[in-house]
Amino acid sequence: GDVYKRQVKRIEKLFGKELKNYGSPLAPDDHPEMDDTDLLVGDDITRYQMLIGCLQWAVTLGRFDIQYAVNTLARYNAAPREGHMARALRVFGYLKHHNKARIQFDTGDPCLDDFEFVEHDWSHVYQDAEEYVDPDNPKPKNNKELRQLYYMDASHANCWVTRRSVSSYHEFLGRTINFWQSKHQNTVESSTYGSELIALRLTIDRAVALRATLRALGIYVSKPAIILCDNQSVCCNMQLPSSTLKKKHQMVAFHRNREAIAAHVALVGKVHSDWNLSDLGTKPKGPDVYWRLLRETFYGNIRDSYI
Repeated sequence: GDVYKRQVKRIEKLFGKELKNYGSPLAPDDHPEMDDTDLLVGDDITRYQMLIGCLQWAVTLGRFDIQYAVNTLARYNAAPREGHMARALRVFGYLKHHNKARIQFDTGDPCLDDFEFVEHDWSHVYQDAEEYVDPDNPKPKNNKELRQLYYMDASHANCWVTRRSVSSYHEFLGRTINFWQSKHQNTVESSTYGSELIALRLTIDRAVALRATLRALGIYVSKPAIILCDNQSVCCNMQLPSSTLKKKHQMVAFHRNREAIAAHVALVGKVHSDWNLSDLGTKPKGPDVYWRLLRETFYGNIRDSYI
């Protein structure tokens, strides 16, 4: 909190204005890519880049709640506009008045009582599907396992200029948030299903990498990573071996995800859109939705870790 306060004071002195209190980093349904205000010139460009650099540093330190806003505004570092500057100052106004957020470390198992998971025999679909485990990994000292939990989401065609979707996931080890990502997808997807499928592939790739890292550190890993998704079609495809996909360009992600589930690397469950934490990483939300997601996710499911 003190770090943010010092930085905010320097920025207020530099810009000669007091930063207002905002309940969320960006206004609801804001699209900075559609901003048509005048381009910044001279020292204002350098100041904008300084603001974005400070905000990226804050995200690295743990403020995942501003990641979407920061990543979106960082796209305009080369040619920022006056509206982009105003948005960057809004994010600092949010940090100024919400500077007590913290991440508490808790190795206990997350509460999954509200979710349903379906397990099947996938051997007739993906024969010999098995997770690779490096035989040179050190032997775990005990059987205490840090359970992996992921919230994931995608906002279809979120960018009004390129129509690329935004993927987001939040990774927990036990009850502690460990990693977060929010980024525009590399391709334009023609459907919500396609963008969610790609977001799930990115999440599973991260889960696979983390499992390898944990084992290399001598940490016991046996249970599949839990992935919570709010798209019913994707959940059904990942839970029912008999489901099929006819769109050829999506088949790689489709089978990549299902093979990982067949190998017991991951297990996908349905979470209601109203309670999907990764919604914060895919689109701007108003204060009511913003703080409800943060409070309910951490207080109801992961304890009071981030409020």
